[in-house]
Amino acid sequence: MIKILTADQMRSADEFTIENEPIESTDLMERASNAFCEAICEQIKAHTISSWLVFCGPGNNGGDGLAITRLLHENNEVVSPFYLYNEKGYSEEFKTNLRRLQENPVITIYEIRSERDFPRIAPGTVIVDALFGSGLNKPLQGLNEKLVDYLNKQNMVRISVDIPSGLSADHFMNGISFHAHHTVSFQCPKLSFLFPDNAESVGEIHFADIGLDKDFINSLPSANFFLQESDIKNRIHIRKKFDHKGRFGHAFIYAGNTGKMGAAIMSAKACARTGAGLTTAFIPLDQSASLNISVPEVMTEEYADAHSALPDLKKYSAFAFGPGIGMNPTESEVFHALLKKMSTPVVIDADALNILSVEKNWWNLVPKNSILTPHPREFERLAGKTTNWEERHKNNCSFLSIILFILF
Repeated sequence: MIKILTADQMRSADEFTIENEPIESTDLMERASNAFCEAICEQIKAHTISSWLVFCGPGNNGGDGLAITRLLHENNEVVSPFYLYNEKGYSEEFKTNLRRLQENPVITIYEIRSERDFPRIAPGTVIVDALFGSGLNKPLQGLNEKLVDYLNKQNMVRISVDIPSGLSADHFMNGISFHAHHTVSFQCPKLSFLFPDNAESVGEIHFADIGLDKDFINSLPSANFFLQESDIKNRIHIRKKFDHKGRFGHAFIYAGNTGKMGAAIMSAKACARTGAGLTTAFIPLDQSASLNISVPEVMTEEYADAHSALPDLKKYSAFAFGPGIGMNPTESEVFHALLKKMSTPVVIDADALNILSVEKNWWNLVPKNSILTPHPREFERLAGKTTNWEERHKNNCSFLSIILFILF
């Protein structure tokens, strides 16, 4: 897992590294620019590239872009840098890297003062966005907005340095943003990358280790983490040559109802195919035929009502409740009866969550470490309405705080 830090925390990590490594800020920028080039050249090597255009803003993100321009040129790429005129001036790191570029007579540097300065972009060009970084705190406007809109309309490979211009690192922000096919984030992901609202802007995420102090980063508090493929692989039990189904647990799924047996079939099939040694579907009376035909390796147990004899749950090692069960009184009573018998964690999904959104007194029956899997509308019923995914994330944290208080 990679810790997700705020923009302020990343700034602190930069400052700590500069002071304690020690390293000059321009040298750290050079290291970051090298890491960017290594990461992105690996990702787009299958593309036919005729040239690179690097668009730089007046701050440190623009300084990164100028350094990247120089490094691409040293790697024999055809590259042209463009920077936005800024009457308020430029960061020191920007000015240092601009001077370094100006020392190379082969590279022509272009200044953008108006729309007339926007370049015509030929096929096979890679567009690099180094306009605005994680310090941006207001929507793009004026010439900045027009440039980003112009670049988004180009049918070219588009890449962002650290964060797509127009996005905030920590918050949802209205307005236009650069639409990257690839974003190379320095050291850590940004929380805003994980908001579905920003999916078109972020594209495929890559991480570039720029050598920030690991101990300092580990000391910083964060409630948010980015899961990687390796985190999942490490939890998968390796099958040995003579292993059999009895060695990999027995899953119990309470799912399905008349007209909704598809939910039971899909969840049972997913469970069986992703590693459960044995899987039993707990379904309404007379509904076994469709499941037996569709997924013959899954066993079934049927119930008539909550007052029927419930199965012995002690023989099961994993539990999931809710897909397609409906919300009528019988299914609610069965769900309630099962919850009262539970002492191990359970995955709670779909209609089971909808029932809990109504029967709030039942939360104290949910075992600790249980997993909730709501889709947006189900989450809204549980935690309230939201207008964007940042609000949904905040509501999620507030909702989980309440639930954790109940469960623990």
